[in-house]
Formats: sequence, structure tokens, C-alpha cells
Amino acid sequence: MIYGADDKLLYMLTPEGTVSRSEGSAGTSYTYNYFKKDHLGSTRVMLSAVDDTLQTVQSTDYYPFGLAFSTNNLNKNKYLFSGKELQDGNLGGSMLGLYDFGARHYDPMIGRWTTTDPLARKYIGLSPYNYCANNPARFMDPSGMTIDTLSEKEFASIWSSLRNDMLSTQNRLNTLNAVDHEWQSIGMQNNIASLEMRIASIDYTLQTMNIMHSSSQLYSLNRIGPTDIGGLRLDVVSGRNAIVVSYGSIPNFVHEAVHVRQFEEGRVAFSMSSGNPMLNDIYKEVEAYQIQYDYDPLSVQGLISSVGSIVSREGITPAWVQGLYDGNANQPYKPGGYAKTAEIALDRNSTLQDLIPAYPSMGLTYSPDVDLNANLFDYFNLYYKNGTIK
Repeated sequence: MIYGADDKLLYMLTPEGTVSRSEGSAGTSYTYNYFKKDHLGSTRVMLSAVDDTLQTVQSTDYYPFGLAFSTNNLNKNKYLFSGKELQDGNLGGSMLGLYDFGARHYDPMIGRWTTTDPLARKYIGLSPYNYCANNPARFMDPSGMTIDTLSEKEFASIWSSLRNDMLSTQNRLNTLNAVDHEWQSIGMQNNIASLEMRIASIDYTLQTMNIMHSSSQLYSLNRIGPTDIGGLRLDVVSGRNAIVVSYGSIPNFVHEAVHVRQFEEGRVAFSMSSGNPMLNDIYKEVEAYQIQYDYDPLSVQGLISSVGSIVSREGITPAWVQGLYDGNANQPYKPGGYAKTAEIALDRNSTLQDLIPAYPSMGLTYSPDVDLNANLFDYFNLYYKNGTIK
């Protein structure tokens, strides 16, 4: 609630806008105001409920960095760019024109913060004064401290869903374990084992999400269609080197979280030019599908492989993964497939001489002067972590 100098209520903030108070001959009245916002949370139109109808009382357009096209009618509502309050007081005869983001004030005239970023060490390579990595059309900053790639709420939603799932699964497991072992049927014992694997998978994913949240690496979530192919990709366009995690469902997210962990452990790398994952091998995919199976067996059993269907975790083999089809009847993991999946295990210690057995279908050869003992990750100048989770 916002009060005036006379200690009387001016307006109240609501999730949809404001409720403003006014005094007239008929006494005190209240007007409901609704904000129509864009994908960055900036208020574009304010609608007021007058005589049972909605009337447009303010319309605001912005330059990319948040400066309003015109200051006309800005007195109607001050919660504008990114939904933050415009500080329109005067200083020396000039309007401040700053936005209050909480941790810092932002000047849309110059597209810069007025003070340094409290979390500047998280964004090495970026000026501590620039706004959203100089890409305000795509990114937003909810507090003035960290760049939000429009997926923080989505991240929290997945976390909450998995956490609740873990608690309910644990309750079911406790109920079954309460039965004396000698009275447990084979089916009940199998059910107990399945629930234990599901809990372990969820715990693994939650731990990985903790790593994502505290890592020096920036991550972004990208929800895709349920039948689309998920994966990880390095965003080399914005210059921020964020890793975009694309997923179509919670089981698919559990799968991709395994690849996130593999990157944090220094086992997966990305091309610095294209952003595509590099040096992923079939055994890393087996690991990801097995943990996905532990979480939701049906999400894996429903996949089509040229090797045939599976009925257990043990059926997830390199040959089965290589035989998987995507929605377009392609086999991404087969030798020569578009996923470029190596046929032998590759890691931070792999060398150039490992490439030939890793990709035999490519017919690779080397000139005599090439050092076959050169490290694979360093030779191709890949984007990777050193294997220590930070």
C-alpha cells in the first residue's frame, strides 16, 4: 500500500495492476487499474475500470533499453519498464528518470546501472554496469543483481514439482516397507526397488539443479514441444555463453540434467563457433537414458529403437540407444548420425588418436606432423569446465 504526505492511501499494488483511491463529492471511491505487459514484464497499456467498462488511460512504448518514447501520461502509472517503478522526482530542475530494481537503480537514457553489479564475479567478461549483457530485448533482470533468462520461475516450478514428487514417492515407499519382508510378494519387492530408483533419480536431478543455480556457468531453460528433441546448446550469439537446456517434459528434463552434470564434471564440451555439443559419446547417452528410466520407465519404454523395445533398465545399452528413432524417422545416435555421438568413451584426458575409433564412419586421417597425443578438448579450442564443480 502506498500512502501520500497526508498519510492517506493513494493506491494498492496487486498482481494485475493497482487499485487507486480518490476523493469526490460522493465520497471515497476506488478504481481498479489493469496492466497489460509484454514478455519482459514491461507495462505497455494501463486499463482502468470506469462505469463497468475498461478504458485505456496510459499507453507506453519503449526504446530497447527502456526509455519511454514519450513522457506523456506517465503520471498515470509509474510501474513501467520491466514492471519497475520510475523515479520521476526532480533534481536540479531535471527529472531523475531512474528505475528502482531493488539492488540498484537503472538509467534507461544511457542503458546502464548507476552502480556496479553486486554479483559481478558471476559474469566475468561483462561490464558490471551494463544492462542484461547489452541484450534487453531477450533478457531481463528482476532484482538488479542477476540476469534472468526468463526461466527462473520455470526452474522453480520444476524444482517444486520434483521435490513434491520425491516426498510422495518416499511416502509410498515407507508404506510398502512397513510390511514385514517375509510377507512381501515378488511384485511388492519389485515395486519397492522401482520406487527406490525413482527417488535416487529425483535426488540426482535436484542435486544437479543446485549445481546449476550456484555454478559460475549461466544456464537458461527452453521448453519445447513434448515430441521435439531436447538437448544442450551453448548460446554464442549473445556473447554471454549461457548453456540453453531444451526439454519437452519433466522426464526429458531429468535426462538433460544428466548432460548438465557431465558438463560440470568436464566430460562434455561445446563448439565456440556453432554452440553445438562436442565429443559426446554413446555411453553418456546411456547414462542419461538410464537415469530417465529410473524416474519414469514408461517415458523410455515408449521410445522406438531398431533393436526393439525394452522392459528393464538393463535393456538400455549402447546398441539400443544407437538404434533410437526421432520423430522424423532419423537415428541421431547411430554412427554418422546428426548427433555426432562418439562410439567410445571420451573425456577430458582424451587425445587426437582417440578420434578415429570414436568416429570410424568419418574416415578421419592425420598428416604426419600432427601430434596424436594432443589433448582433444584443447586442440579444438572447445568450451568446457575443468572437471571441478564450482
